[in-house]
Amino acid sequence: MSEEPPPPPYEYPAYQGQGQPPSAPTQGYPGHPGYGTDQGYPGQNPAGYPPQQYPGYYGDNETDKERAPLVTSAQQQTIIIPASIVWGRYPLQTVCGNCGNAILTEIEHVAGTFTWLIAGIILLIGGWLMCCLIPFFADSCKDVQHKCPNCKMLIHTWTRL
Repeated sequence: MSEEPPPPPYEYPAYQGQGQPPSAPTQGYPGHPGYGTDQGYPGQNPAGYPPQQYPGYYGDNETDKERAPLVTSAQQQTIIIPASIVWGRYPLQTVCGNCGNAILTEIEHVAGTFTWLIAGIILLIGGWLMCCLIPFFADSCKDVQHKCPNCKMLIHTWTRL
């Protein structure tokens, strides 16, 4: 196979309008002196404006250094911030606030507001033959308590309501 030569460079078409192509204004607009002139990048001081102060910025003059807070370097402390935890009806991995261990929570189903509400509705509808007790035996109607498997501390209770 033969190698193809590279394509020729792209040439821009000539301006089709009348006269010279439009350009950016070089003079300021009336009522806005200095507009359109080279004022530099943001953060540089155009003529007539005071220097900008940024948080944590220390200026070059002595008054700025006197006003600036003294920053000292101390031993850094590592703080572990857990990501937002989505509690639910299943065990999950977290850090125990009591013993500080990384754990997989133990769960326990306990009767809560939802359990009592369902039992009351069944009783009002006609809970004959003690059918109103069914929610107390169904884990899907109960709240879930997440506990640490090491220190048995209650970490969170997930409620159905």
